[in-house]
Amino acid sequence: MEKSSHMLKVGEFVLNTDSRKLYDKDKKEVALAPTLFSLLKFFIDHQNQTCSKDMIIDNVWKGKIVVEANVNQNIKKLRDVLGDSANDPRYIETVTGEGFRFVANSEEYKSSPVEKIRTNTLLVIASMTLLLVVVLLSNFFDDSDDNLAEIKDLFPLTTLKGIENYPDLSDDKKYLLFNHKRGESGSWDIYIKPIDKESYHVLLESSDNELFPVFSPSQDKLMYFAKNKSECGIFIRALDINNYTVGEPSLVKRCDSVAQRMKADWLDESNIFISINENNTAPSSIYQIDLATNEQILISKPNEKGFGDYTFQYSKSEEKLAYVRNIGWSSSEVWVYDLRERTHSKVITTPLLLHDVGWTHDGKLLFQSGYKQVSTLDISNNTETVVARFLSKVFIPFEINANTIGVMTGAYNVIDIGMFDMESGSTKSIVSSSFNDYSASLGANFIAFISNRSGEPQIWIKDSEDNFKQITFFKNTFELAEVYATKEDNLIAFNKSGHINIYDTNGNEIYNSENYSSYSYMNPIIDTARQRILAAVQQNGEWQIESRSLKDLSDRKVLFEGVSARPCLEDDCILFFKDSDPFIYSFSPKNNYSEQVAKVEYLRNIQQWDIVDEEHILFVEQGDSDNNFVKFNIKTGERLEIYKSSGNRFSLDYTEGKIKLYINIASSGNTDLKVFEY
Repeated sequence: MEKSSHMLKVGEFVLNTDSRKLYDKDKKEVALAPTLFSLLKFFIDHQNQTCSKDMIIDNVWKGKIVVEANVNQNIKKLRDVLGDSANDPRYIETVTGEGFRFVANSEEYKSSPVEKIRTNTLLVIASMTLLLVVVLLSNFFDDSDDNLAEIKDLFPLTTLKGIENYPDLSDDKKYLLFNHKRGESGSWDIYIKPIDKESYHVLLESSDNELFPVFSPSQDKLMYFAKNKSECGIFIRALDINNYTVGEPSLVKRCDSVAQRMKADWLDESNIFISINENNTAPSSIYQIDLATNEQILISKPNEKGFGDYTFQYSKSEEKLAYVRNIGWSSSEVWVYDLRERTHSKVITTPLLLHDVGWTHDGKLLFQSGYKQVSTLDISNNTETVVARFLSKVFIPFEINANTIGVMTGAYNVIDIGMFDMESGSTKSIVSSSFNDYSASLGANFIAFISNRSGEPQIWIKDSEDNFKQITFFKNTFELAEVYATKEDNLIAFNKSGHINIYDTNGNEIYNSENYSSYSYMNPIIDTARQRILAAVQQNGEWQIESRSLKDLSDRKVLFEGVSARPCLEDDCILFFKDSDPFIYSFSPKNNYSEQVAKVEYLRNIQQWDIVDEEHILFVEQGDSDNNFVKFNIKTGERLEIYKSSGNRFSLDYTEGKIKLYINIASSGNTDLKVFEY
């Protein structure tokens, strides 16, 4: 029931709903941010009701696009304000799998006559001084209601069988460049088609991979990235757009290694931008290159973990470069570089791995804001507007004209789960479907994995009788990764948008790092022998290994610098890797001392190494085509290549001296470019 009183007694606090102020039992004001006030008022209005996160978002954020992590972070902040605890709730109780319940009593506050006089006087003053603020806030929330976009129908733009990707529209809006790949074993070719005709023409077709095609501003040149086993680089060719032919290639920038990845776009006819990772382990940086003098100017150089600044789009009218920065565990930021002011500004942070970003005709950013959602962002006032929602996943939005936007739909690959048995030397399929099933980990009598068979990616298990069961039912935008199952307690740990979650096989939430910390996490491990969780946590820009007790989840210790750790099998020690460091280290809790053990390899992901026994680890060594799975003796340095795969992630089952690897097996999918009107 909606409370009509201006003053509410809420547990040990008093809330003035007119002034939006909170007072403790000593009548001292407690700082309460506007969002926290709205959240608290919502809970009071729904006292003792179980409220889902969708209900909270709809009522508190009024239709604005909010990720689930934001809800959890604000609930944690409100708990902190109220002196509440998730483990022993007096105000906000977590209802596992359903949401939250406000359990504190709330009633009209009856003050003494003196308090009433003082309060009424304050209310008069507050009503005068807060009038403008209230008006502005109401306008702000009214605007957000306009952001509720309808489901849009998609209409074909390309219909080739295979993968269509990386679209680029000519400046006159008449022609579309794009990449096409026929099948799993095919190479990337470059196609062109008139935007208004079902007519396809091959510009470049070879055994090489020719990627990221872009028109020059004059439309008489084609620039692209070519890569094969021996060389790679950015090339330019003359383009006859009327006859769909190209001239001989001219090399602009050569790769130092075939493991490098480059993308280019035009500033004007004489200058280009390129994105390049300087070596195999470095994140991508962006440069401006003068084609006449070959002079390079550094535009951006990230210093964080991830792929770096790997894709971008230039707006000639705005004289701004929008670029996507990957910051680890599939999270992205969008930055804008102003060429006139020579300034950088971060404008978007999202838990999605964005494939690209675009510009609209009126200077707004166009980007994927959800798995099935496209938005624009007015960077002049930071106003985000959802322009369309869809029934299927979409990627890489790009504007065709003022009323039409193109997107990519479909899937690059269909991923199944396979098992490699070292003893027999054979690989067999364990989980196979028309859906994507990946990142498997073996438990006691089950396999835990990620699958999109129910729509969005969720955690699933397959038991020993081949029964499938969905464990999580998350909603809204998120990313799942790094699955780790235990063989003793039927627990499953995983990373959800930079936070650690642990569930049991019945679907009960055991741990959610968002309830205990606002830090970013990755690489969770459950050490059942010592009843603890090991994970990497980012504090003050540095990754460190955190240990948290399973018996008392509030018992937390930061142990040492590192990004990935595993408990030793026999001794009370921890083996771990640091960020961008090829050495493996050992930590002794007894002596509180770390030491360098052996030089192994630069590792990029938690699922690229594991402990086999007291002397051996298994890790993935990046190759030019297939990756090598190497059994490595950390005491002698002896190495044995046991398996080759195009995949680079695995989970390890080592039982009775037998090695079994659970890996991802990819087969070709299908994508198309489609359009919608808005």
